[in-house]
Amino acid sequence: MKKGRAASRKRISEEQVALSCSKVVSDSSSTSSSEELDSSSENEQECIRMDKARLLEDDRYTEELSALYEDHQKLYSYWNFLLSHDFNVILHGVGSKRQLIEEYRNHSLQGEAQMVINGRSTTLHQILVTLDGISHQKQKRGGFKSHLEHCNDICQAMVDGNGPCRLFIVVHNIDGLRNETGQQCLAQLAKCPVVHMLASTDHVNGCLLWDHTMLSYFNWIWFDCTTYKSYHDDQTVDYTLQGHASVDSTHTLESVSLVINTLTSNAQKIFELIARQQLDQSQSTMVLQECYHKCRERFLVSSEQALTAQLTEFKDHRLITMSRSKDGSQEIRITLDSDLLKQFLAQHQFD
Repeated sequence: MKKGRAASRKRISEEQVALSCSKVVSDSSSTSSSEELDSSSENEQECIRMDKARLLEDDRYTEELSALYEDHQKLYSYWNFLLSHDFNVILHGVGSKRQLIEEYRNHSLQGEAQMVINGRSTTLHQILVTLDGISHQKQKRGGFKSHLEHCNDICQAMVDGNGPCRLFIVVHNIDGLRNETGQQCLAQLAKCPVVHMLASTDHVNGCLLWDHTMLSYFNWIWFDCTTYKSYHDDQTVDYTLQGHASVDSTHTLESVSLVINTLTSNAQKIFELIARQQLDQSQSTMVLQECYHKCRERFLVSSEQALTAQLTEFKDHRLITMSRSKDGSQEIRITLDSDLLKQFLAQHQFD
């Protein structure tokens, strides 16, 4: 009986979402999906949904909310079945679904190769660089013409046997990545036979992001996982882009090499300069102004703004951190431990 009710709810949910998606896609041929999603009326609707979730999450409904959440947890084995049969799973509904997804990861995906993406803060470049590490790809000589070409190359490498035999990609707030190329790359990944994707969407019109082709690539099975939980964690938690080789963002020699090889020659020399300074001195940091002057002397940057832009890229890859000292000056510190940094410099010569 319970299985029958669950199957009925699933069918109804799938039919409603399919009708909704086909309608909004056909009605939006003259306008871009990103413009629709960013319209003021839709933003107001999303704010109302978030406020409603916060209001309903109080002690008066503890028993009912717990029962609702337990119903969602009973779907874990069904999600396993769908993911193992070339479907991808997407959760929608009112309330944060982050806790539900993380519990599923810890419960059902232990020992599997995983990648966790936060759609609200992760960039496409970060995703592709992490996938390079997972698929053991080396940067193509001359680079790629586009992010989509890069993504297709990664997919082909995984199909050819490079990297894990299967990869589970979890995307929190997939509608947060609101550029067409990013969604096209995610769709290509979802289509890859090695990849299994579980995602959540919170925007009421999130399916506007995808046309019919992308929807066929994603091959979603939709689940209404309304939790009425606050979105506070989704807004404030600093997600780490997690990958097979660096689950806690701790770099290996291989992952550092992959990142550095994607940078320009001057950027590589800037990183080497900071690294050698950090190893040669007893101090573990380098003052930003000192770094700038040394880079100017070596003709590596033309302005402080150019150096700041390069350091920001290092921060995006979690190679460095920046902080302020007691006197107010900015300090740079490479996050790698000394032994790993010495190994890296011994293997790389940046002439």
